[in-house]
Amino acid sequence: MFLLMKISSLFLMLFVGLVPFAFADSTNLDTNKSKFPVLPPGFEISLFASEPLIRNPTCIAFDRLGRGFVAQGPQFRSPKENTPGDTIKILIDHDDDGVADEAKTFAHGFNSIHGLLWKGDDLYVANAPDFTVIRDTDGDDVADEYIRIYTDLGNIEHSLHGLNWGPDGKLYMSKGNSKGLTQPGRIAPKPFRDLWGVESPEGSPDLPPAETFTAETYRKTYHNPADDWGREGGVLRCDPMGKNLEIVSRGFRNPWDMAMDDGFHFIGTDNDQNEGDKIFMPFFGAHFGWGHTWSYNWTDADHLPSAPHSGPFFHGSGTGVIFYSLDKFPERYRNVFFINDWGRKCTYVMRPRWNGALLQSNTGDEPLEIFADAKNSLFKPSDIEIGPDGALWILGWGNEYGVKWDGKPKLENQINEGRIFRIWHRDNPPDKQAEWLTSKRRKPIDSWSRQELVDDLDQPIPAWRTNAQDELLLHVTTQMSDSLIRLTNGANNPAEETWLTWTLARHRTKAPWQNVKVDQALLRLAKGSGTLNQQIQSLRAIRLRLTKAEEKSELIASLGQALGHDNARVRFAALQTIWQTGLNQFTPEIIRLAATETDRLTFYSAWGALRDMLSADELRPMLQDKRAGVRRAALLALLGLQLITPAEAKSLVNDPDPGVATVAALYLSKVERNMANLLQINPSGGEFVGVQTISIKANINDTRVRYTLDGSEPNGRSEVYREPFTINQSARLHAAMFRDGERVGPLVKLSFQKIDLPEVQANVVELDRQATQRTVRLAGGLHEGGPVYLDRRYRFTDIPEPLKGAVYLMSRNDDSGSRGDNLVTLIAQCLLDVHVAHDRRIAPAAKPNWLKQFTATGLQIKTSDAVLDLFHRRFKTGDTIILGGNSTDGTDSRKSNYVTVFSQVLIDPQPKPVTQEAVLAALGQADAGRGWQIFFGKQGLQCATCHQVNGAGKNFGPELNGIGSRDNAATILQSILQPNARLVEGYRTHIVEMKDGKTYAGMALEESGLTFKLGLAAGQSVTLDKNQIATRTSANTSPMPNNFGVLINAQQLADLVAFLVICKDKPQPAAAKPPPKPGIHFEESEGQVTIGINGQLVGTYVYNDPVTLRPFFKNIRTIGGTQVTRNNPPIKGVDDEDHTSMHPGIWMAFGDISGSDFWRNRARVVHERFITQPSGGQSAGSFSVLNRFETNDGQLICQQTVTHTIRLAKGGWRLTYDINFSAPHDFYFGDQEEMGLGVRLATPLIEKNGGQLRNSAGQVSAKNTWGQPAIWCGYSGEINGRWAGITILANGKTPRIPWWHNRDYGLMVANQFGRNAMRQGEKSKLTFKDGSKLQLSFTVIVHEHENVTPSNRAVILQQLTQ
Repeated sequence: MFLLMKISSLFLMLFVGLVPFAFADSTNLDTNKSKFPVLPPGFEISLFASEPLIRNPTCIAFDRLGRGFVAQGPQFRSPKENTPGDTIKILIDHDDDGVADEAKTFAHGFNSIHGLLWKGDDLYVANAPDFTVIRDTDGDDVADEYIRIYTDLGNIEHSLHGLNWGPDGKLYMSKGNSKGLTQPGRIAPKPFRDLWGVESPEGSPDLPPAETFTAETYRKTYHNPADDWGREGGVLRCDPMGKNLEIVSRGFRNPWDMAMDDGFHFIGTDNDQNEGDKIFMPFFGAHFGWGHTWSYNWTDADHLPSAPHSGPFFHGSGTGVIFYSLDKFPERYRNVFFINDWGRKCTYVMRPRWNGALLQSNTGDEPLEIFADAKNSLFKPSDIEIGPDGALWILGWGNEYGVKWDGKPKLENQINEGRIFRIWHRDNPPDKQAEWLTSKRRKPIDSWSRQELVDDLDQPIPAWRTNAQDELLLHVTTQMSDSLIRLTNGANNPAEETWLTWTLARHRTKAPWQNVKVDQALLRLAKGSGTLNQQIQSLRAIRLRLTKAEEKSELIASLGQALGHDNARVRFAALQTIWQTGLNQFTPEIIRLAATETDRLTFYSAWGALRDMLSADELRPMLQDKRAGVRRAALLALLGLQLITPAEAKSLVNDPDPGVATVAALYLSKVERNMANLLQINPSGGEFVGVQTISIKANINDTRVRYTLDGSEPNGRSEVYREPFTINQSARLHAAMFRDGERVGPLVKLSFQKIDLPEVQANVVELDRQATQRTVRLAGGLHEGGPVYLDRRYRFTDIPEPLKGAVYLMSRNDDSGSRGDNLVTLIAQCLLDVHVAHDRRIAPAAKPNWLKQFTATGLQIKTSDAVLDLFHRRFKTGDTIILGGNSTDGTDSRKSNYVTVFSQVLIDPQPKPVTQEAVLAALGQADAGRGWQIFFGKQGLQCATCHQVNGAGKNFGPELNGIGSRDNAATILQSILQPNARLVEGYRTHIVEMKDGKTYAGMALEESGLTFKLGLAAGQSVTLDKNQIATRTSANTSPMPNNFGVLINAQQLADLVAFLVICKDKPQPAAAKPPPKPGIHFEESEGQVTIGINGQLVGTYVYNDPVTLRPFFKNIRTIGGTQVTRNNPPIKGVDDEDHTSMHPGIWMAFGDISGSDFWRNRARVVHERFITQPSGGQSAGSFSVLNRFETNDGQLICQQTVTHTIRLAKGGWRLTYDINFSAPHDFYFGDQEEMGLGVRLATPLIEKNGGQLRNSAGQVSAKNTWGQPAIWCGYSGEINGRWAGITILANGKTPRIPWWHNRDYGLMVANQFGRNAMRQGEKSKLTFKDGSKLQLSFTVIVHEHENVTPSNRAVILQQLTQ
């Protein structure tokens, strides 16, 4: 299901969505920034395509040439059998201007497409109820072969999504809990049926055969009913073409997308209509709570029977997810997940961190940072991907929830909008086609070199990674084996490590001895010879080798050794492999692990593996084990098998281990009616006036109740409940039982909302002060204990329930003897019930004449002085309300003055339905305060019995926090008046008939293997025993009544809409900037190290770049932030774009070492490893590396060790190069000008723009310093009124004093090698014998000064170089 939003159903789906929309022009060239979402500073956005090229795009996939294939069309949202199918279009930008010029139809006629993924020439299409592979067999960019590999996968809503190829060669996918029809001739693969919990016709195949069609004969499969739920959804995986399908994780309701990081760890989102969208990390054997065997769970991270979530819950509709690790974004936005939220119209950024073996958000349960925010623009993001240009590509849905036609339902008549945005950082604009659509990419992949294939393994385009890996695996030679081992050991970044390790594990030759060599390489990595990531990947990948591994025993033994590792991630990886491969011989080790394991995921895998590996007879004695962890694991395993009896569970409720006691108690609460409420809290939430007393009772022995009132989760240090307590303000009560500081039993969450209006709301009634002859004041919040009069201390002691919280008129009790018929005048601002509370001690004959217009009700208000009888009269909007004296006898003895109460009428039946036009016309006089009363008032529509706003009310229907930020008044009104018009999945009516004949209708709230919970009318719910359910169906109607148009009048509806429109999202606080790090600090990421000084980014060391094939420093800045090297990459229109790959910033390169050209990237310098890791300090930091200078075919020429030291210095900072060259054979340095340490200056500083070159000999200008020897040379200029630049200083004269290759366009190179060729002499060589070494040393000085005159600059340069 497209998660798209949680809308529509006001009783149980009160309305969704709603804020004024900015409608886009029907052109894909519109660049009006007001129609774009808001981004963090420094980021840019453009529109690549819009209608009419695309409409309602759902997903995008880039092929081997980097072309975007986009799925779009009218199928989503209750299609009919004859609704035209979705199409897949190729978007083409002919002139490379960043705007699509053409959309060519590649394939058509599909069910709603929710996933696209390329592999080779096959495009996989998730178009539930089908799963289809399409091919273009004749190369005309039109698919002509359609292969339906699966069918009957359920509806288009909770459907098939999240397609990803893993490095293990498996296709991973997420599937919602909609089920197929499971009829003869229409059968889903067995794993899907297992998730749904359905019975199959006898003889049904586990994997029905695929069907092949042409473009002309293919027909999509229609599914009805639209909202037919099975028990649960899952994450599954299969081989190409759908073979060997299996379940990985389960317990999902509606997972949309998921993406993996560079370490093959997935993050996805799952949608729930009530408790928020969940962020999850799937892993083998995990169950995430929906449809759990015996204990449903969604939000409780400590719920041991299910796997924990990985981030904060958000009330929206999570859609696309992608992991971004490119260096084109600033460091803060690298190695992060971007998550689209269709409902909230935004894109979040999730920065992951490891909590043991669990990958989770670094915000914990606090909200994610919003990266892209609609802010009234048309931004309803569906899919998100990284394009071949390095930008984020985000697809956006149109304004309508479903298809919108202009005429008959034909594709050419669809008029929905569509958006495809590109987002990039201004410092790194998107790459041009020439930078990624290279000659390599245009030639057949079977002609690529080995290195060209490896270079694609860390690319962000999935098709590029998988195609490269598949091609590498076709080469089964011993040479490839050796090469893969070497490449894996020398991988440059986490993505390469991951994909090469799995490629190595999948690689097999016909030579057994060579396969043993591969096994041994994996074994070394599994034992920790490489990085932590390589160790984890090897332990995971061993499962691919065990069936055929020549050295199986050693590989298996490495898994057992890893179970004792200190790092939970290593233990978890080993245990996952043991579990998946069914290595039962490890059960003793797993039991020992369970006894002491503290990591949440590793313990979960331990008991899950024991459940699958041991029999019930082996598990049951473990319940008596002395070790608490073993008892806990055995109990969870037996419960998962449904082999625990209530009697056994009761004996464990008082187990000394809190975990055992909690699980046992949780189970009993599900199966024993008298133990359903293990923790009783009275009252169970709701509204109150004044103060509220709360009492709590624990039903588990030897426990203490701890609680919080701010919505945080209680822990062993929270407040202890000792006796009933009172609250005088709204609170979110969370309570649980604890024993010895550990939680026992369930966590109970209740919301208490205080209703207290200390000041009157003038939107109900207005006092006419000029016409009023007495001292009076309107007050709000009528409640027991409140003041009655202005001049006495009398208090209200008893108030009828309907009048509590109302506005009332406070007068002087000294006026109790007043007479007359016109003393106080008021104006009704809405339909109003007015109650006059009159002292019953006043005889009927003495009651005033004006009171005769009111009718006695038989009700009373009591005060601490008197009993007042209530008289009632209704007034219309604008009516004048005239009140007179208190009696006719003129005495004030033994009587109290009357009190007048004004109650807004919340229900006003109409003779015919109110029209939408009448309500919209009344919005000009609408009042949100009155709308609040209509929403929450108990005498009104009772919206809050099903909907929650800011923690008040119940969330059976959509939570309405921030609804005014999502939709406009007209859309809200439509959802109220026509709840079935925009009915969203999850909010349809479920009809359940029980075996005893009873029938229930309502909305599905939660489901487990034991029970099914329905939300009923008026906020009630019922939990049904699934064993007693006879039939269960769903109707395409909302549980919300459709008669609001006749229950209240137009103004009341306008007031209600006005209230919902002001329910805006709370402004997100600006992302807190971390305090500046003092001194020198480094941040290592994929292929690079960023350098900071006192919190300022001053440069980046790059050791693995696909364009510049040698290490370099880029984007160098002064401590003040001024950039002094040319932008890398150069910015078009700002920088000259010459020598882009040769002049990256600061570099050391040589045009001739033993005949290979490293300057022009015709050979490569390979980063082998860090000798010492980057380490900062107060005034200095350093790191050292080992580099290999290799020919194009991988032959070693020489090795280089380099120590880089960064030091603070007066006026700036210094970077040193301390270098040693060596080789196991002779090598030489040739004679060229392109040799040595080079710098390319920032464009504003170059000589052409007023900059200056000066050397230690006093020579000035590029012309005069070129070819001259000098110990140092500086290149500097003015920028923003400051003098800044770079100086290179040679720290030695070996092999000679540098001569300088300087240019006026910003180049400066220190060359210590031959220059005869530059003097038209014979070329020279500097040869080094086997075992000898060459040492070089330079210091690069980065400086910036204020108020420096040109005449002082030479002196300062002399001082800097001393």
